[in-house]
Amino acid sequence: MAELSAQFPSMQDRQNRDDLIYIFDRLCIAAVKVDFAVDQVTVLKHSPNKDHWGQGESWTEYLKTSFNGDFFTNESIRGRVGLEGLKAFAMSRAPHDTMIPTKLIGGRKISVNLYSAQSSEPTCVYIVVKDENEPSLMQRIVNIFVYNACDYFVYIDGRRNSYVMYSGNPETPLPPVMSTDYEAEQVKYARAFVVPEEQDFVIGQMHIATYIKQLEDKEEFVFTAGITENGQYRRKKVVCRYYNKADCMLLLYRTDITDVYFENLRYTRELEEALEKAYTDALTSVLNRQGIEYRAQKLLSKTRGRCALMFIDLDNFKQINDNYGHDMGDNVLRQVAFAFKSETRPSDLIGRLGGDEFVILFADVEDLQAVKSIGRRILNRVSMISPIFNLPVQVTASIGISISQGRPRTFEELVKAADDLAYRSKNNGKNQVHIEETD
Repeated sequence: MAELSAQFPSMQDRQNRDDLIYIFDRLCIAAVKVDFAVDQVTVLKHSPNKDHWGQGESWTEYLKTSFNGDFFTNESIRGRVGLEGLKAFAMSRAPHDTMIPTKLIGGRKISVNLYSAQSSEPTCVYIVVKDENEPSLMQRIVNIFVYNACDYFVYIDGRRNSYVMYSGNPETPLPPVMSTDYEAEQVKYARAFVVPEEQDFVIGQMHIATYIKQLEDKEEFVFTAGITENGQYRRKKVVCRYYNKADCMLLLYRTDITDVYFENLRYTRELEEALEKAYTDALTSVLNRQGIEYRAQKLLSKTRGRCALMFIDLDNFKQINDNYGHDMGDNVLRQVAFAFKSETRPSDLIGRLGGDEFVILFADVEDLQAVKSIGRRILNRVSMISPIFNLPVQVTASIGISISQGRPRTFEELVKAADDLAYRSKNNGKNQVHIEETD
């Protein structure tokens, strides 16, 4: 305890000094001063072994037996308070490092705190062990909402490209506790545990230069990624923020958001399924009018190539409904939609505008004659539907094809132009294809 008193030479009043020592005694279980350069420890206090007070010996050897060897057998703590760990801490210039409370001493929870020594002793670090059975409210909040909520909590020295891990959950794959090459360790970790399709993305996000750029105008930088944890997929959220911007000191912590991630996926799928149902024609299973308008506008806004819209109006369909009933008419419409699907690509949009009118939108068309050939094949497929149902009335189709070329055209404009061409086909004898002339 004499060394503690010596830190306050201006306190001449013995009572004040004794009060300070009393408070120190109540606040911590043990305190040592370690000179990691020469592997030397001075024991300032050690409650389990009072006869060690003031004792000096090798820190490496003392660490093996201190607290019944619990510090040495606990890999996380040993990595932080070993000679290399203390050296990395001193180089990081962090004011202190509080570790997760751990049941080590008679079932009591403790925390291990590191403090840099005075500047005149650059190779010395104080290690203070506190009893956490009665932690302060703030410390309890930190433990619950920071350390205990994180997979790991890392302090990064951006200028030196080094880091020290404050805490880590042993149930998840972790990078080394410390390293003098932060970025190299992140690449190794990503290649080992991040899902293949996101590895390059994560490596790019975890560059120190990326952190600095992202934090130029916001308090924190956040991204998510998937990792393989014990053979299972887990989703993680990574948050980075400045601890000291002037010195490029960063704090990085990661939390598990797997449950929320899968719940959001489920919710998104349900919304997509509901939207798909709302956009689908119940009778023919192609897009309904609302669906084709929505999808076509999105497609036309994205594509930079030539588009073609085919308007198909069935011939003699009213006679089928009038003479053979709507059930037969529905059967014919289903066969018509099936014929369209058989002659088009999955990327082409097929929609039923209503009644016996359909449209097909082709994006990035290179050969207009190929689209016209599709129209002729559709005419042939439609003409074969009546024999399938032994109908004396021949169902055919009149087709018009409009082109979006040069200046962009809206879906409505394309439909209007193609409808006019289909009307020309119908007036010229039906079962024909007319395509818009282009320059």
